[in-house]
Amino acid sequence: MGVPQLITPYEAEHKIQGLENLGIELVGAVLLHLCLPGHEGGIGWSLFHSVSAFCNAGFDLGWGVGSDGEAQDLLSLHPAAVGVLLGLIVTGGLGFPVLRELGSLERLRATASMRSRGLSLHSRLALVSTAVLVLGGWLGLTVLEWGHALEGDGQVRRILGPLAESISARTAGFEAMPGQELSQPGRVLVAGLMVIGVVLVSFIKPLAFSRYFVVVLPAVVPVLALQFSRPHFSRAGRTVACAAGLALLLSWWGPGFAE
Repeated sequence: MGVPQLITPYEAEHKIQGLENLGIELVGAVLLHLCLPGHEGGIGWSLFHSVSAFCNAGFDLGWGVGSDGEAQDLLSLHPAAVGVLLGLIVTGGLGFPVLRELGSLERLRATASMRSRGLSLHSRLALVSTAVLVLGGWLGLTVLEWGHALEGDGQVRRILGPLAESISARTAGFEAMPGQELSQPGRVLVAGLMVIGVVLVSFIKPLAFSRYFVVVLPAVVPVLALQFSRPHFSRAGRTVACAAGLALLLSWWGPGFAE
């Protein structure tokens, strides 16, 4: 008889996450397929883009060809299909710890009633930061491009276009509003969303975006405190302060690298 192999809690956790990942992507693929019943790509196309959107990968196989033979863009899809893709992008960006807490009705009720066993600080920061960036980007692009890149578009595209660009530019990489059509301020805003969602994150570790408001916050707060207070340290004092700051950052970043 062979020696049975024991599965560690770490391995079991990752298997569960893999199944959850697969389940969300399959549900997204089915919803996309139902929203686009006559799409030339079929269920394979829907599955590919469901995985790409949920993983914030940004890869696409093209959005189809119009009656004039020209390639269509993301917003040429049915609005419901665009909504499914955007929902997958946001869901994937929140990360599994947040999704699991949101899936707990007990935690949601506790949060609504302001009890202590509600959503964790991490989940609250993730949800608030995501909402601020999505809504801020949506409002900013709408105001900046209403009489520019959005001029002449239908009402649905004028509303959905800035929202899709705000969500996608930050993490996923799908192009909802071509960059060459944007105004200069609009390009700066999109570039800012990309810096927050991609460049800053890539310097550390490619985890879900929501994690970085949690790990960047303790790095920013001490710097701002020092700038405002401007204490005068000796060389030994500066060494101790730097060591304490480094220990603080490692205590926050360590769990992220260990997962």
